[in-house]
Amino acid sequence: MAVSLSRKYHVPLVFTYHTQYGEYLHYLKPFQKQNHEITVRMQQKMKEMIPLYMNHFMKSVSLVFAPSRDMKKELLRQKDVPIVQVLPTGLSEEAFQKDTENIRTIRNKYLKDEKYLLLTVSRLEKEKNLYFLLDSISHLDQSLDETFKMMIIGDGGEKNTLQEYVREIGLEQRVIFTGEIPNKEISHYLGASDLFVFSSKSETQGIVLSEAMAAGLAVVAVEACGVRDIVKNGVNGCMTAEDAKTFAEVTGRLLVHEEIRKKMSKEALATAGNYEISKVAKQAVVGYEYAIEVWWNNYERRRYRYECRKADAV
Repeated sequence: MAVSLSRKYHVPLVFTYHTQYGEYLHYLKPFQKQNHEITVRMQQKMKEMIPLYMNHFMKSVSLVFAPSRDMKKELLRQKDVPIVQVLPTGLSEEAFQKDTENIRTIRNKYLKDEKYLLLTVSRLEKEKNLYFLLDSISHLDQSLDETFKMMIIGDGGEKNTLQEYVREIGLEQRVIFTGEIPNKEISHYLGASDLFVFSSKSETQGIVLSEAMAAGLAVVAVEACGVRDIVKNGVNGCMTAEDAKTFAEVTGRLLVHEEIRKKMSKEALATAGNYEISKVAKQAVVGYEYAIEVWWNNYERRRYRYECRKADAV
């Protein structure tokens, strides 16, 4: 539809590539059978076809916005890709504001006599890698002398299964499922926490990571696309391999070393400043202006060639 309208009205088309489509195939009915050999083969074939289709689509596009440098690199590996500009999602002013009273209320409600509050914000779905996160929390529970609570904000199709898994590995006293929280209130929960943990490998950008940093939280995350753009290892947080024990060790180290955590928190806040919505909007304007210029130059060339052919025919 977008390509059709772009051609009809002679205007440039700008595309934002913000989803790793191959990571979401399990939402489609043909791919919902678990561990079925035919389903796995079909998924693999579809994953191979998606870049081919997107490559064909992007031939009609003047500019692509990629939400992270990793996504830009991935796109540029494909053929016939137009100009790609990195444009992350911006943070509103509210993301940087702290409500001391709300923060105190949340800590009193959920933390009680425990010492540390860990937090993650995520849809409760398979691609978010939350079973790995729970395994990491299990390791942390066994190795950390201090007490803590792990809060999971979000809802989704895996909620019941995740809750059952928590009971299975004996974390009922550690893990809290809050359900969905209104977006405008999430900053209070972030502000009430001591550390943000993140396990997803399917992101194209770290929106929740930048939101956590805007609240002054250091981050521990699995190293992946979208994460590398915002987490500076050892500066504003830590990235680890997808190994539950390692993830737990790094998380525990940051919790008990308060001075290091506080230093990282300051750096995290500085990083979040780069994602202020006004700054991102200015970057978007530059991209749109460039797309118009490129499209118009190409349009003029095409029209000139058409006029020349018409003149030759006469």
